[in-house]
Amino acid sequence: MRVLLLVEVNRGITLMVTSVLTGCAIHTSNKSQATTLGYVNEVDKSKIMTSGITVDETKWQAMLDNAAEEEYISADITINGTTISNVGIRPKGNSSLSSIVRDETTDRYSFKIKFDEYVEGQTL
Repeated sequence: MRVLLLVEVNRGITLMVTSVLTGCAIHTSNKSQATTLGYVNEVDKSKIMTSGITVDETKWQAMLDNAAEEEYISADITINGTTISNVGIRPKGNSSLSSIVRDETTDRYSFKIKFDEYVEGQTL
């Protein structure tokens, strides 16, 4: 199941977040296997999820201005009313990120969210 979320971030900044709730592939040096993440079983797929990302506006703009550096900034993520504080967020991508950075007519970034970037062991 693929879910597309439009997330409003502080003063009208909107993110599109796509997530796959059926699982993910784990790749290691000696094997590749598909597994289902633990939280997937807890998600009620019959209900609409709500989510939000709260960031400092100045840090957000600085991150976008320097997107090619792919540096994390701190954010608070709220999912279905539960807030996880001090989560890392950064632009992600290789050639797609380079294209967006060079193109002044778009700001359609993809983002990576890392729950334990600042708090060791923190998870969803």
